[in-house]
Amino acid sequence: MSGIALAMTGDSREIESLAALTQSGCEVSHRCRDVAEVLGLARAGRLTLVVTSPVLAWDAELIAQLRECAVSCIAVVHGDSEEQRWRALGAAATVDVSRSGWPDRMGTAVRRVLTEPVVDASGAEVVALSARTARSGSMPRGRPPSGQLVAIWGPIGSPGRSELATALAQAWGARGARVLLIDADTYGASLHHRFALSDVLGCGLLEACRAARHGRLTAEVLVACSRKVAPHVAVLPGVINPARWAEVGAAALDVVWEQARQVSDVVVVDTGFCLEQDPSDAAITQVTGHRNIATISALCEADAIVAVGRTSALDLERLARGVEQLRESVGVEPRVVVANRAAGRGRRTAAAAEVERVLALVGPVPRVIAVPDRRDASYTETVLELARCVVPDDAWPVEESAGLAPPSASSRRRVLPKVARSPKRTKPAPT
Repeated sequence: MSGIALAMTGDSREIESLAALTQSGCEVSHRCRDVAEVLGLARAGRLTLVVTSPVLAWDAELIAQLRECAVSCIAVVHGDSEEQRWRALGAAATVDVSRSGWPDRMGTAVRRVLTEPVVDASGAEVVALSARTARSGSMPRGRPPSGQLVAIWGPIGSPGRSELATALAQAWGARGARVLLIDADTYGASLHHRFALSDVLGCGLLEACRAARHGRLTAEVLVACSRKVAPHVAVLPGVINPARWAEVGAAALDVVWEQARQVSDVVVVDTGFCLEQDPSDAAITQVTGHRNIATISALCEADAIVAVGRTSALDLERLARGVEQLRESVGVEPRVVVANRAAGRGRRTAAAAEVERVLALVGPVPRVIAVPDRRDASYTETVLELARCVVPDDAWPVEESAGLAPPSASSRRRVLPKVARSPKRTKPAPT
């Protein structure tokens, strides 16, 4: 039968806590020296509850791993600041030893936690789910607290994900929405280059995840981690050094998405391409997660997914397989599929029809929009159409006083910034 572990080695309150548990009729089955020992017992199914304290190096990722094993955590704290931090980390309950009568409250907290189901951040009951199941979207999630989260994804070899994410963010920002553009591509972060952000040290997704792991990520901290690039648009730079992808964890990302919704009307996430969820080294995965967790987490959290691909034979095959993998492995459905960099209006119509034909071979066909390859008026019109299709204009209050009313046909070309065109080549004179 599963038991209770006391993990407070090195804490002066360990003996008092053990006595309080014993007096309340709770039998401590294990006394653990470190976090690794606790996680080992939890994965073996030998624990139901762990009572611990800040003396051990706990963070949000580790406590999330306990929840995935259906193990709750009670923290023995001292003062309001420690209590708030452990609540943010995901502890099921806290016992403040600075207040009188705490031994009695210890027994009450243990009995309450043992009789309640273990729940995840959304309130869904957890019954020893694996990390893969938790990230695949099979667990029910609550409604988003505020802003809409849009994930931009495409299979390997599909260019233009970051470009399209940037264009959509600028389009929504020009319509008066508060937009946070997040670079979650752990293979090739590029948004800091696109916006020429040189002062990215001390900011970005890594800093936000670090704060979330330690229970310190608030809306104000997230804003400080981002960089404003337009009146209504801010960017959260990605993992500049790809070797640091392991610092981006699932539990921390859940907090990042939640806080991003609080500070934005629309959260645009530029994801990576890979959807693989079966890393070869399972031992490393249990400790650090895997490199694709940022992409998987964003796709599972998204209110709308935009899948991006090209229309060559090879790219169409990759796109169809990728959309099929989205459905089967991740459990999500794209709202719109973008046929990117299609030349000419007639060619775009044919490209959209070809994408629809190929997607029909693997399942239901979402809406398909072909985006031209030149940043001209037709590009602006198409991006605005895509933006309205993904998130309706009435999803946020339009700032009429700021001159951001619905743009007329003559002014829509000013919604997106102009890009300098290359000079036309002249044909050499015949000799």
